Amino acid sequence: MNLTKHFSVISGVFFALATVANAQSFTGSIGIQEDSSQTGSFTSSSLTMDTQNYTEPGSGTGTFAPPTVPNGTEAFATNGNFSGVISGLSSTPKTVNIDDFVVIGGPGPALFGSPGTSPNNRFEFDLQTLSEDYVSSSVAYFTGTGILTDTQGTYSPTSADLLLSFSGVNNYSFTLQAVPEPATLSLAAVGLLGALAFRRRKN
Repeated sequence: MNLTKHFSVISGVFFALATVANAQSFTGSIGIQEDSSQTGSFTSSSLTMDTQNYTEPGSGTGTFAPPTVPNGTEAFATNGNFSGVISGLSSTPKTVNIDDFVVIGGPGPALFGSPGTSPNNRFEFDLQTLSEDYVSSSVAYFTGTGILTDTQGTYSPTSADLLLSFSGVNNYSFTLQAVPEPATLSLAAVGLLGALAFRRRKN
């Protein structure tokens, strides 16, 4: 292989890998606990969120790990964009399209001393679908899908899953889990295949 072809292959590999790096999709997950007011509730077909929640210490990974999201950072649910009650739920995912369903980044409870994200209220989760997985008299499980957004633009909008569970009538916690984008994974695969091809031809 001549020098020009070497350069072409190497350039293609680095371009693909650089594109993946620049995309900076959200990674990891964050656990969030209902605040002390505990006004969240559920019925056989509805969910009511408590406005005030906080990120659980030690639960943040990837994008959400400290210091980006300090332990005990406030996570506001509902944010005034709807009544706080989502009804008509079943085991079939319901399209809801609620912008800023959860906003992460306010100064947290005094117990944790979190100053919040920089700037405050930096991360937003738009809920797109929601379904009930299981409901009893005191226990319930909900799953949803949506989009995580960084108001500062460092991270690109990324699909995410919502996993919410009630361990009591008015006591819940939930997790937001970033889902890798197929396009990002494809670019990573292209970069890897290019590197393998270059190595094979060199040998």
